[in-house]
Amino acid sequence: MLSAVLRSDIAIEVSIKIIDAFVSMRRFLLSNASIFHIRNLLQKSKEDLIAMKKNGVGNVGTLIFKNLSKLPQFFKKEI
Repeated sequence: MLSAVLRSDIAIEVSIKIIDAFVSMRRFLLSNASIFHIRNLLQKSKEDLIAMKKNGVGNVGTLIFKNLSKLPQFFKKEI
């Protein structure tokens, strides 16, 4: 850490602010995990639809059924 190399009050303050920033980012990511999960699901659905059209298998109904089968994972209780 910066404060270990530079033994000054400013170095200590900067080190504390850096740690606080990482803690804030971690809290943000944990509290918004479901939003990121939904975003990833939508991105994957788009990729799946493109692959289905390219290969001539399935249709939008198949994609809808696939995504509906994943709904329970959004309601799992976190440990």
